[in-house]
Amino acid sequence: MITAKDIRKHYREPIKTIFKRDIDKYISEPIVQHYIGKAMKYELSEQDRDWLWDNGQHAGHYPHLGWLCAIYIHPLTIARNCLRVAAKIGV
Repeated sequence: MITAKDIRKHYREPIKTIFKRDIDKYISEPIVQHYIGKAMKYELSEQDRDWLWDNGQHAGHYPHLGWLCAIYIHPLTIARNCLRVAAKIGV
């Protein structure tokens, strides 16, 4: 099972506390694990994104899942972390 801690460890960017609290409530559900797994493999289809839009919005059945799968889980999140770290060390 993929947890929010696993996702954060891989992408190394913080997840807002309120988002994490909401995500932790449903992350163990099989359908959520399915979409997170597809997102982490970068295999989300248009139908997946439509489902996430309908069900994963702030007021949806799975609050912030759309944000997690379509925005946070993205290669640029890792790049942003690298730039943030580099800026701290003055590179």
